[in-house]
Amino acid sequence: MKRLLGLHYRLQSKNKLLTDQLRVAYAKLKEDMEAVAMAQRCLLAEPYKEIGRLRFASCLLPSALVSGDMYNYLKLPDGSVAFYMVDVAGHGARAALMSVTLNHLLDEAAFLSGADGGPPRPDLVVADLNRRFTRADGEMLDYFTMVCGVVNPAGDSMTFCQAGHPSPILIQAGQPAELIGDGGFPVGVMAHEDYTAVTVPLPRGSRIILHSDGTTECAHPDGTHFGQDRLHALLEKAKDRPLNALEPLLYETLTAWQGGERFEDDVSVLAFEVAIRD
Repeated sequence: MKRLLGLHYRLQSKNKLLTDQLRVAYAKLKEDMEAVAMAQRCLLAEPYKEIGRLRFASCLLPSALVSGDMYNYLKLPDGSVAFYMVDVAGHGARAALMSVTLNHLLDEAAFLSGADGGPPRPDLVVADLNRRFTRADGEMLDYFTMVCGVVNPAGDSMTFCQAGHPSPILIQAGQPAELIGDGGFPVGVMAHEDYTAVTVPLPRGSRIILHSDGTTECAHPDGTHFGQDRLHALLEKAKDRPLNALEPLLYETLTAWQGGERFEDDVSVLAFEVAIRD
């Protein structure tokens, strides 16, 4: 009996030591994740900004402390405005760190590197990323979907490349919401994939909405996805409201739809509109 009691006390001591070590490790991990989340938030585009004729608004509703979604917009030297949205496969720290890496790669130089004196080429930007993140031996690393594009200096047309990401949505006065783009293939899956760019006109007052699939795949308690039709109806309802009213409307609608504030997947939106007048 004495021997069993001694063994019991030793096991209790070891369990307490392990518990204390786990508590310290968890606290350090939580601290590190919070630092990653802070860094990621600092890299996101401003929630609202005017650049020439364009007004930008954006929001991120993460499913966890950190996110695999990243977006940004930047003015280029010729007066055009570049933008992108990325959704890294998976969740957690690995996806978040990949999204931070992509933010650093998708800078002004990335959009100008293949231009050869002409207008920026979003398709070349995507193709370059695909070369970087596809291994020659065929083994798949992290992959991601994206849309990147450039609005010309006059602000009356947009050229964009879509790589497996949900299609941009065009909103115009007096017309139903319209999907533009043909899908494309995710980045980092197949080497030597061909990417193409599409150019569309941007009439005054028109809006472009980019979103992650977490938006349309937000699930009702019965399993029904929010879906493209409901998203279009929401955007058409909001088209006469200021662009920066989109975030609270989206949050209110999606949390009501799913019956709670915790999202199963990251929800991100990057929208811009062309001013009706200068």
